[in-house]
Amino acid sequence: MTVQSEGRMRDSGEGEVTPGVVANSDGLSTLRDRISVRTKQALAERRAQGKSLGRPSRCDPRTLQEVVGLRYRGYSLRMIARHMTYYGVPTPGGRLIPWSASHAHRLLRTQAARQALHDLPIMFGDLPASDSDAE
Repeated sequence: MTVQSEGRMRDSGEGEVTPGVVANSDGLSTLRDRISVRTKQALAERRAQGKSLGRPSRCDPRTLQEVVGLRYRGYSLRMIARHMTYYGVPTPGGRLIPWSASHAHRLLRTQAARQALHDLPIMFGDLPASDSDAE
């Protein structure tokens, strides 16, 4: 059997080849597990440093702010799509086609949208109470 130790293959003498088997003291059993752990650690470091992950957004920042603001005010995804289509706002991909709820949903799942939603209460403070809340 071939055993991988510290990234190198070695034959155990049994004639079997088992690629990726690692014998480590940290308890990880395969090279795939080690790569996964290192990747997750590197991504966590980049997030902690405030660096953006993934490809750059093609969405106009004003469109993002509009969608986030509508969602914050309680609009459903369908209502957001209808609003954006009515006012002729291009989709996040830049196309002038009718918006769908999935356009709004995917946009709201981006890292920039999550940060904007997080910052909204800070930017606007407490929203004024409606007349129905006073009763």
